[in-house]
Amino acid sequence: MVEVIIALFVRDAFLRPYGGDTLAVMLLYCFIQSGFNFPWLKVAIGSWIFACCLEVLQALNLLAYLELRQNEMANVVVGNTFAWLDIVAYTAGLLIIVVVEISRRNGEKKTS
Repeated sequence: MVEVIIALFVRDAFLRPYGGDTLAVMLLYCFIQSGFNFPWLKVAIGSWIFACCLEVLQALNLLAYLELRQNEMANVVVGNTFAWLDIVAYTAGLLIIVVVEISRRNGEKKTS
């Protein structure tokens, strides 16, 4: 819900472009892990790869090719402009996942 609110209502120069992208990778990771028990690192990296693939589709101007440039939902889901800093934000999301999961697992080992 936070991701959708950021995408639809926040129009600043930091949170919308970079915070939303960082959260997107984390959101996808949590969504997948909430329904399955896959190896966490593979899911984290897969989430990052998926986000980067969306960024590549933006570079290829997919929405214009599909004539969906004016579709607000398509712009929210796919995005509309390629930026290298978005990949940096996706990487930040991946790193946050890794740090949290390693910390969580180390905490579980200490309490057992």
